[in-house]
Amino acid sequence: SWRNALSYWKDRHISGPKPIPFFGNFLSPVLKARPSVELEWYKTYGKLFGVFTFAKPKLTVADPELIKQILVKDFSKFRNRGDTAGRHPVISKNMFNSRDDDWRRVRAIASPTFTSGKLRKMYAL
Repeated sequence: SWRNALSYWKDRHISGPKPIPFFGNFLSPVLKARPSVELEWYKTYGKLFGVFTFAKPKLTVADPELIKQILVKDFSKFRNRGDTAGRHPVISKNMFNSRDDDWRRVRAIASPTFTSGKLRKMYAL
């Protein structure tokens, strides 16, 4: 099962660093500074590459146009980013950790706060 789990990106024709069973690519940023490891991976594998945190696949995107498409145009398909497992339910009720309908509700409440006019008024602060 580890072989199947760790061949996730290879099966999808996405390059990335070779994972270690059980740890995936988790040890590299622990042993060396994370920004330098990610920069090495970026230079080696390009603007889009797959890594593993233990056996869980994570896609790393460094192309501004693709990031804009994911975060703005196709946000409904990618809205459940990150893992909230094991967090207290009351604490996770914010825009960054909410999922599905909770995220949509919190976003609808917070969005009017960040209009261009209100941000201009807050700029002096």
